[in-house]
Amino acid sequence: MAEIKNNAPQDIVTLIKSKGYTAIAVASILGLSRNAVYKWKYKGHISQDNINQLADLLEEDPAYIRGLIKHEERIR
Repeated sequence: MAEIKNNAPQDIVTLIKSKGYTAIAVASILGLSRNAVYKWKYKGHISQDNINQLADLLEEDPAYIRGLIKHEERIR
């Protein structure tokens, strides 16, 4: 699991906001619904493909994104 840095975002939505995006913007860019993005935070439902796309968009390591998911076993 990726190391979480001190003072770093502790969830996906906070990371998205710290990079200057909104959940709605990310959803639009990735071709998803806003609800799908919020499910990443609250339910941990995210596909590996979406992790990779989000990592590319936010210029982060996919392992770091995975580390922010509370229910990692739900990655499909």
